[in-house]
Amino acid sequence: MTGPIADLQVSSASKQFITVPVEEEITGGDPTGDIVTMAFPAVAAEPTNYVSGSWVTVSGIHYAQALIGPGATQLAVGFYDIYVKITDNPEVPVIKAGLLEVT
Repeated sequence: MTGPIADLQVSSASKQFITVPVEEEITGGDPTGDIVTMAFPAVAAEPTNYVSGSWVTVSGIHYAQALIGPGATQLAVGFYDIYVKITDNPEVPVIKAGLLEVT
């Protein structure tokens, strides 16, 4: 399969977290108290189906993550945009965070 260069690549048989960094400038500080969801639409499609996410912090950097694969959010082989939606008050930023290739 050929296509754009993906930021992340996973096997369609793999069940794993997709994890992306979230800059504090976007959220105005520590976002881990906010609700985070993620969407994986086909490339150039609008994100509509968000799935529950969670936060992990490593060395002071905050990461949003969502589980994909068998028994979770199943994605077919192909390319997907990665979106992160952070529900804060009053802001609700939606961030395009990268490109995922499922092989």
